[in-house]
Amino acid sequence: MTNNKSKRVLITDGSSPVGSEAVRHFVARGATVVFLYNSEQNQAFELSRETGALAVRCNAGSMESVRNAMGVIREYLEGEVDVLINNADIEETRINSMYYCTKPVLHLMIKQGSGSIINVCSCSGNGGLAEKIRHSSARAGAEELTISLAREMAAKGIRINCIVSNDKYCSPDSVVNLIEFLASSKARYISGQSIDINGGFEL
Repeated sequence: MTNNKSKRVLITDGSSPVGSEAVRHFVARGATVVFLYNSEQNQAFELSRETGALAVRCNAGSMESVRNAMGVIREYLEGEVDVLINNADIEETRINSMYYCTKPVLHLMIKQGSGSIINVCSCSGNGGLAEKIRHSSARAGAEELTISLAREMAAKGIRINCIVSNDKYCSPDSVVNLIEFLASSKARYISGQSIDINGGFEL
């Protein structure tokens, strides 16, 4: 989409399937992209070489690590972030880590008077009761954070939405296509929403 050209995009967990697809997708459309990674260094470096996106090592569950990473990100993106994609596997989702990454970016977006944050939760769709409990808890936390921030930030021109995807029923590119739409001006009146991508198999 042409209205994503020249956007400054920050993607967490950029070496994951959805994260790496998002990196390629936004770079191909002219965006300046920074992505975070923690342990998957080889994949991150390979993706950075392939796309030209900046890879920054960061443990999103550590406030100090996020703070250090944000120093690099602010300098590289010249103090502005147009789109934040909080991407995390449902098994690893911690509301703290999502909040740690969102808080400093919100400060930048408030100064800009605009921005879009997309919280992405994905799950495998397999497993027993324990996994379903973790899934439900993580989803509820992500959705509540999304709604609360969307209400608070609406008057400041910042939109926050949530995508819940089931890896069993959808491919990374189908998630990224929705991310791209939500990040664009075509979705300028959409905020505080949680959207499921499950192929109709989980209704």
